[in-house]
Amino acid sequence: MKLIKLPLKKEMSLGTWTLKRPAPPEVLRVPVYGDAPFYQEVKVLPGQAVSFGMKLAEPRGAMGVPVYCPANGTVNGIIKTRTVSGENVFAVEIQVDRKNAGAFLASGESSDWADISAERLRAQIKEKGVLLCGRQLRPLAGYLEKGTFHAKTLIINACESEPYVTAGEVLLLAHPLEIIKGVEILRRAAGLEKALIAVGANAEQAVEVLKSKIYFLKWNHIEVRAFPARYPQDDPAVLLPLVDPFFSDIEPRVLHDWPLPDIATVYAAYEAIVFGKPFFERAVTITGECVVQPQNVWLPFGIGTMDALKACKGVLREPGRMLAGGPMRGSAIQNMEQPVSAMTDALIALPKEWTAESAEADCIRCGECAEVCPVDLSPALIAAASKRQDWAGARELNAQQCLGCGNCAYVCPSHLPLVDLIQKGF
Repeated sequence: MKLIKLPLKKEMSLGTWTLKRPAPPEVLRVPVYGDAPFYQEVKVLPGQAVSFGMKLAEPRGAMGVPVYCPANGTVNGIIKTRTVSGENVFAVEIQVDRKNAGAFLASGESSDWADISAERLRAQIKEKGVLLCGRQLRPLAGYLEKGTFHAKTLIINACESEPYVTAGEVLLLAHPLEIIKGVEILRRAAGLEKALIAVGANAEQAVEVLKSKIYFLKWNHIEVRAFPARYPQDDPAVLLPLVDPFFSDIEPRVLHDWPLPDIATVYAAYEAIVFGKPFFERAVTITGECVVQPQNVWLPFGIGTMDALKACKGVLREPGRMLAGGPMRGSAIQNMEQPVSAMTDALIALPKEWTAESAEADCIRCGECAEVCPVDLSPALIAAASKRQDWAGARELNAQQCLGCGNCAYVCPSHLPLVDLIQKGF
């Protein structure tokens, strides 16, 4: 696999491991997913008073999960919106009671989860609405019941190879014991023998902390393994063949969509089982050169981008670009009211001088793009076929195996939009 070393720029949000919560916003637009595999149906009406922790939507099918209310308030209406991560969804718009927004109060850790059957663990994870976070959202309970596992091992993807993003690393550092217990809960819920936590080598301190906690617990069936701090190490198409040679013969595009729990998923499952906490918030990195106090914070689903930035004292200057996710594969935020969803791991405010688009030039056939492609494609040739609208030619060059990682565009001296051109070819 050909991986590249990017400037990580993670240090600015690693100054504190304490995750704070922003002040209650005036409005929340809580995403509801009506299509497969969620099948969520809104159960509240405009004008209805809603309370913290109540269900806003119920599942319509066996695989669906409910949606929970993150704050006390009144329903303004059911709207169509686009999340910061690019999902077109319906949302329950809530006028928040800012003087009495509500908060989850844990009553103490339940220690009897070790005696609960796998079926009951999955049922409670489903009831609390926990989703498999990451590139593709899906209900976690369904994955644990029907997921494709190899060698009876649960693989946790704790690699964060995108620059700036540190939400998973901070959770590992701040809550290592809880993360390990969460991994054990998922392992038991899936009925597997072992678990592997794959961590980027740049998070060296997190690796050592996890290993020491596992040694203390004497849970030898859980392994922590460090992988090269290269991009896109966290893509399942790159990570899985390094974890187990079994995956080497599977097409990269198939592996790219392979569901793997990340640290946000693990922590949500831990809280759902141990404290009975519904899934209505997640840890998000808010960072970038324009942010006053870059850090990781707990954000409720449905909070707008501007309200989220206030948790970090706002911005020093007007950003040239706002991104949800990392700079390589993140989604551009079109307006500051777009809501955060379970897919959102970072909000990044980049300065104008860093985001000015360079003029495109003709391909100089340097071959740099092919040198950095993790799945050994010829990006320049595929892009040329796409420009000619030679879709058959693009497919013959395996355009459909593109991971969309952006390595080729990053190194292209002609500043060609290679990823966009390649993805038009399949």
